[in-house]
Amino acid sequence: MSVLKAPLSAWVYLLIAALAVVDVVIEWHGIVPLAAGLTVLFLVLEIFNAPPTPRIIGSVLIGAGLTAAGVGGHLTSAALDGFARSKTFLLLFFAVAWLQIPARESPALQAAREVITRQPPGRRFLIAALGVHTLGSVLNLAGLSLVATMIDRKLDPNLLKRLSTALMLGFTSASSWSPFYVSMVVVLTALPTLQWIDVAPFGFMFAMIGVFGGFLYDRILYGRRSTGTATDVVVLSSQNKLRVIGILGSLALLVVGLVESAGISIPVALGLVAPPFALIWMASMAPGRATRMTQMRGLMGRVITGLPSLRNEALVFVGATVFGVGVSSLIPANDLGPLLDLWLPSIDARLAVLTFG
Repeated sequence: MSVLKAPLSAWVYLLIAALAVVDVVIEWHGIVPLAAGLTVLFLVLEIFNAPPTPRIIGSVLIGAGLTAAGVGGHLTSAALDGFARSKTFLLLFFAVAWLQIPARESPALQAAREVITRQPPGRRFLIAALGVHTLGSVLNLAGLSLVATMIDRKLDPNLLKRLSTALMLGFTSASSWSPFYVSMVVVLTALPTLQWIDVAPFGFMFAMIGVFGGFLYDRILYGRRSTGTATDVVVLSSQNKLRVIGILGSLALLVVGLVESAGISIPVALGLVAPPFALIWMASMAPGRATRMTQMRGLMGRVITGLPSLRNEALVFVGATVFGVGVSSLIPANDLGPLLDLWLPSIDARLAVLTFG
């Protein structure tokens, strides 16, 4: 699809992503109001195209955040800060959008998907969870969408439930350690002194406990009963193994290496790496030079014209950011320490309240 056919909201989103990168390179006070204005414009253009749930959630969060900021007497500054800060999350979604198309069309990843989805009943749950965990930890939603094809509404209800549980368990557990997940980005953004490497080993350990714990629970609940037709097991060839390792490994090394060497955040590193990586990846799957250029132009057009489809994520995460900034403006930072010391002297109690509150 031609880039020229992209709607206005696609170009607005593209400018927001560009500003998120520029903000790291140069110091310009105009970035905050410009990013905030463009974010509001994108939401205005796309809010009525969104399903009711994200539209309501986003509107309620933004309204509550602005109300809280108004009560605290910081409406203008909190609104600008909240809408401008959300550009970091929009950049992350922008980067993931580049990876989804080549991931779906990669022969090596399609072969890996076949291996994951065509396992015998005895180990299908575990392989599905570990497979989507591995793919999702680097490719994010692109990894989940690859394997999600094994979910068929025509399946036996018990099998459908078990496979859905396996996929979601494998995918969500990666959020405890993978730098390519929004949850990890939120934590690292909120705590600038915290490094990803400080969290990753423990997060990975908890993720594996979750995956294998879910597998054991499934075996205890359903035993060795077969709830599906056994299929011929597909083995991943050595060539495809190397390709999958090369794709996932090179992307992870490029992003983490850029974070460590340049000292930039993960969304910015992913925003810089993902577009050229996806273009090269797409070109490598084409047979000839002319075809490669066509593939690259096609990918660019499909990604840019598809940016308005990120409206659901934008509504929810912009809303959450504005809400967080608005509520935090009610409590001055220099008063927060004494307030916590008075009401929550225990560090463990503070962690529990922050986690569940």
